[in-house]
Amino acid sequence: MVFSETLSSNKELMSVAKYKPAKKEELLEIKGFGKHKIENYGEEILEILESI
Repeated sequence: MVFSETLSSNKELMSVAKYKPAKKEELLEIKGFGKHKIENYGEEILEILESI
């Protein structure tokens, strides 16, 4: 299990919630999300966004 505080700051998570990216490429536009983080967690983040 990875806690959200370990994955991203609250500010980054708020940006994800606000912009609701639908593709990994769109995650790159959010400050704090680089290739490594998106490669490791991008699919899970997008799945969560789709479910809400």
